[in-house]
Amino acid sequence: MIPWFIMMSKFGWINDYKALIIPSCANAFGIFWMRQYCQNNVPKALMEAARIDGCSEWTIFFHVIAPILKPAYASLGIMNFVNQWNEFTQALLILRKEKYYTLPLLLRSMVSDRGNDYGAIMLASTCAVLPLLIAFLSASKFFMDGLTAGAVKE
Repeated sequence: MIPWFIMMSKFGWINDYKALIIPSCANAFGIFWMRQYCQNNVPKALMEAARIDGCSEWTIFFHVIAPILKPAYASLGIMNFVNQWNEFTQALLILRKEKYYTLPLLLRSMVSDRGNDYGAIMLASTCAVLPLLIAFLSASKFFMDGLTAGAVKE
């Protein structure tokens, strides 16, 4: 966390959402996820056939491989969205002003030592879960396809 904080500080991203969004776009899990999905689900024969037909590497990627990867993109997108939505530690280190707080930080700020309004905390928790539920339900078909694609060996 210390090197990450120093990097974000040198970039000038303290109190900025860029420090939470940009590093999570190319994390190690996402790279591993897409590599494994490509190894198991993209047939080499399909790429070789496209090369024989005279397609460039970019054409092969955008017109042959990318459509096959849609379930993996959707699954990875949902998982990254959920992870960043629930991120507490990084947001606590980077976001110093209360106007920039994310929902987990705002929920923590509702708890005090002088007493808690549990009704307000439960309402805020429900509101924090609704976008996650909507994102999952809207992309659940792709998510399930992406999770189960390599489960059965043919």
